[in-house]
Amino acid sequence: MIEFGSANKTLYKLANIFKQAGFQCYLVGGAVRSHLLNKPIKDYDITTDAKPREITQLINPKAQILIDQEIWGNVGLISLNHVKYERLQQLNPTRKGPGKVFPTGIKHGTVTVMIDEQKFEITTFRSEGSYSDGRHPDSIAYATNIDEDLTRRDFTINSMAYDLINNKLYDPNLGRTDLDNKLIKAIGLPSKRFREDGLRPLRALRFVAQLNFKLDQTTYEAIRANLAITNSVSKERVAEEFKKLCLADNAEEALELMRDCGLITLFFKQLNECCSISHTNAENLLDHQIKTLSFVPVNYKNARLAALFHDIGKTQALATGDSHTSVGAKIMKDIAKEYHFTTAETNKLVPLVENHNIKYTGSWSDAKVRRLLSRLAHHHIDYNKKNENIYSKMDSLLRFIEELMALNKANLYATAGKVIDTSFDELESRIRQICYTNPALFVSDLAVNGHDLLKQGLKGHAIGETLNYLLDRVIDEPKINHKENLLKLIAES
Repeated sequence: MIEFGSANKTLYKLANIFKQAGFQCYLVGGAVRSHLLNKPIKDYDITTDAKPREITQLINPKAQILIDQEIWGNVGLISLNHVKYERLQQLNPTRKGPGKVFPTGIKHGTVTVMIDEQKFEITTFRSEGSYSDGRHPDSIAYATNIDEDLTRRDFTINSMAYDLINNKLYDPNLGRTDLDNKLIKAIGLPSKRFREDGLRPLRALRFVAQLNFKLDQTTYEAIRANLAITNSVSKERVAEEFKKLCLADNAEEALELMRDCGLITLFFKQLNECCSISHTNAENLLDHQIKTLSFVPVNYKNARLAALFHDIGKTQALATGDSHTSVGAKIMKDIAKEYHFTTAETNKLVPLVENHNIKYTGSWSDAKVRRLLSRLAHHHIDYNKKNENIYSKMDSLLRFIEELMALNKANLYATAGKVIDTSFDELESRIRQICYTNPALFVSDLAVNGHDLLKQGLKGHAIGETLNYLLDRVIDEPKINHKENLLKLIAES
């Protein structure tokens, strides 16, 4: 009996339930692949010849009260409406059976089963009709055997099944061989697989990045041949796969494949335009940006993404004479909006791109470092949140500074070709020391406010201008941030 991680005991308990009822039970997909690669298993997907109605009867007979023929339909692929789903949730906690059942993907023949607080997605063997929209099958039918079910999947390494009842690996598409050879290969005819689902090319390259595998040549050529289908995929799904790819250890090779097969041009035209600009230590500017990403540690999620786009404003800036950092920040904001990045992601990516090229030297005064910190704090949206503890805000700002320093170091390393400089470690250390003194970074941190200035006879725009002047002075000399000192400065000005 093979061990399958923390859910092992419950997994075989579930298999035994199906066995006693005369059904088959296979562990499939990523769980099998991860096990064979000695990687942690994140999700447990099960496939069986039992229909959803039969699965429910096995796991939670009481829930079957709601799951009558009218709800499930003849083949069990009709969605439950919201009211019935809520009623089913209410019944589950008082179940009579080994677990809970939720019809989370019932239109695809999938139910979620909870046993011993462990979640399993269980899907009936199925076959699929044509894919007229290039993403979803027009029809789904139950298959009669496991072979049909595995053949419809995307890549050979995802089409292995482990028979939990007979304790053996079932591998009709030779996925184990490709796993051993570290190869991503589409099942059957790759072009057919990619015409079925335009997201699969991005998934293929994401697996290249995450598993450090190579891409099968025929599969690569099929990606190039089916870009029109991939172009129909929603921006949200593209972004989801793309971000996972960029955060993987082997992102550099996957991004080069994206460039070579046309996916960069398809989704990020501004990035592709960077190929026309030469670079000192790379074939072109895009290659430099890819290399920069590879130098950013994978735990700095936002800095990794910003690294790929950090010089994206240079093409336009060369034509207009504007700063490439400010142009790049605007383009980054537009891309984030187009691909539905979260507000939190956008509010970090944009200032990272805008501040990726800090020209720090050890001769900087403390005042100059404070001035940089104040500017970064204004860019960092979390620091401006109202009613948030000052220490929480400062911690958030310091996390942002960490990512920014990682990006600046990576840009320097990619340009120089080797790790030769520790100046940004020094800058980060100086910033941390300043932060611990709780410096004034905003006019709201000053010892005076607008009401105080009104009492001094100031009005309108003069109040804002004076507060900004005072902040500038306090950044230069933090010790003067006392009410009497600042009022004296106002009187003298």
